[in-house]
Amino acid sequence: RNAKKSAPFGSCHITKDGIREYDRMVAIQERVHSLYDSDELSLALQPQYNAEAEIVGFEALIRWYSVEFGWVSPADFIPIAEENGAIHSIGEWVVEAACDALLELMNHGHHRTISINVSARQIVAPEFVLFLNRTLKKKGVPAQLLMLELTETALVSDMSQVRSIMLELAKLGFRFSVDDFGTGYSSLSYLKRYPLSILKIDKSFVNEMAPGNANEALVKTTITLASSLKMSCVAEGVETKEQAEELLRNACYFHQGYYYAKPCTANDVEALLFKTWN
Repeated sequence: RNAKKSAPFGSCHITKDGIREYDRMVAIQERVHSLYDSDELSLALQPQYNAEAEIVGFEALIRWYSVEFGWVSPADFIPIAEENGAIHSIGEWVVEAACDALLELMNHGHHRTISINVSARQIVAPEFVLFLNRTLKKKGVPAQLLMLELTETALVSDMSQVRSIMLELAKLGFRFSVDDFGTGYSSLSYLKRYPLSILKIDKSFVNEMAPGNANEALVKTTITLASSLKMSCVAEGVETKEQAEELLRNACYFHQGYYYAKPCTANDVEALLFKTWN
């Protein structure tokens, strides 16, 4: 990146910036195991809107502000947590925080869903079903309000085991959505095997959607597919009025993105729910 600051390292050259970044990632790898008890994690809620611009639910987004590193992107620490197993304790923190947010909404008379991301390693963990059921009963939150989002990669990681666990959770009232649909597994045959309620159109398709191009075709196809399978369709990353209108014209009635609202803290949710969106 900066040739003047490069230093020899074996047969290649690593810049000072590169070394600092490497040291930072090593430190993050050491820290993720203690995040559950650190008070450094927080939850942001991304509102999801229907065709009448009413909030129907939220997606929970994990945030980490480190005293040592500052803001750490989930794109940096979640893959590390997945690899070293810390994702289990982080996932438990997310479930508990989402339940607390749901309980706060319910106490104010708002029954909205909150979606949380579940990783491939989490869904097949032996204690996952027991933990979810125990936590929701303890918090007094109905399972129907906690939407479990899985990527296509997670769904096909161990199809038989994942399906068995999802069916068990579905009997308890949990619902499921496919996150970032269209970016992972190429076969669509898995869709009919699982108890799925929602397909989420990845924001990359929405952002690059234009009349007549391939992304528009993929978006339309996903909407039609969801409808034929009696599933709802949520478009992520809606940033412009034109995108929102095009999605509505094609019968995609649920949206989330900066055009409507940025992710907010739990404290801001109450005001947002009473705000009329224009």
